[in-house]
Amino acid sequence: EQRRAESEAFEGEATRAGRILKTVLHQTRAGFWSWDAATETFLFSPEAADLIGMKGEVQISKSEFLSLVHPDQFDAVEQSLETLQERGFLRQVFANRDKTVWIDMRAEPDEDGGALNGVLRDVTETKVAIARTRQAENRLRSALEGFSGPFAIWDRRNRLIYWNRAFVRFFGLEPTVRAGMGYDTVM
Repeated sequence: EQRRAESEAFEGEATRAGRILKTVLHQTRAGFWSWDAATETFLFSPEAADLIGMKGEVQISKSEFLSLVHPDQFDAVEQSLETLQERGFLRQVFANRDKTVWIDMRAEPDEDGGALNGVLRDVTETKVAIARTRQAENRLRSALEGFSGPFAIWDRRNRLIYWNRAFVRFFGLEPTVRAGMGYDTVM
């Protein structure tokens, strides 16, 4: 009777842990995957399969998986998979076939050493934010270069962050100016 009660308590904890994990994976737009070197197949949890455009838990070959990768990242992902066994880990960011989802794929060997287990995580929002930031920086740089007068930006610690060509020419700093230089040094 005591063993049955302990077993039920253990099953209850396992169920609770499973629910918590499922919630975490859903909220972080992530999923579990595993690579079996012996069969050269991937196993994707339903959450991971969803990220690569499939439904439910799926088991697919390496070539099937690579067919889901955007052509721009195909070679890099294929290279990462080819050297996976040698390195013993995987860290790769790639886009899906139609470039609507960016995925961070990571893995490390399991304790038994027979497989690599990892996580797929949707990093689309991060990639979009980085692209928007770069676009804004480029627009700012273009605007500042278009300004005919000298212009420089300093950080809170009085280090040079950005300057336009007019600033360098006006103060005769062309061969020496570098980002991070102190205000006193530049002056």
